Amino acid sequence: MRAVLAPTLPSARRPPWLPEDPAAVLARRRRDLAAGVARERAELLDAARPGLDVRAEKVAEVDADELQEVAVVARALGQDPAAAVDRTVRAALEELQGWDDDLHRLAYDLHLVHLYIGFDRTTNARGRKLDADLEAARAALLAEVARYHHGGSGPKSSPRRWARGAV
Repeated sequence: MRAVLAPTLPSARRPPWLPEDPAAVLARRRRDLAAGVARERAELLDAARPGLDVRAEKVAEVDADELQEVAVVARALGQDPAAAVDRTVRAALEELQGWDDDLHRLAYDLHLVHLYIGFDRTTNARGRKLDADLEAARAALLAEVARYHHGGSGPKSSPRRWARGAV
């Protein structure tokens, strides 16, 4: 308590004409650089989100009911319903491939922000979430195709007790 109340000795203060400690300057510059890189990476991730959401919506629109409707319309127009459904599914798969390509470009751009600083936890977590979203959309599309063709997509997989980490 006494040390807080007592003023610093004049000999302990750095005179204004004396340059700042080089180690302190370097540490401050490193902190500023790391904060700037994290900010730039967050901006890149935020800017990529709307485009990825559009792709996700396009893929999510393709479900068993949509495929059934495509087949009915194709049949009514005198076209091959299987070919129409195939074109619809292929378009959704191309959208998934575009989504994957966008994620590869985003990862490359994030890496280029600063080559010598590795990804921080936030960037890694957000990147893993984007990959998980893509995989979930892919699995949902394939389940809907299976439901259209076979009337079901198999057992509903839900997280088991051990997957949540609970004991």
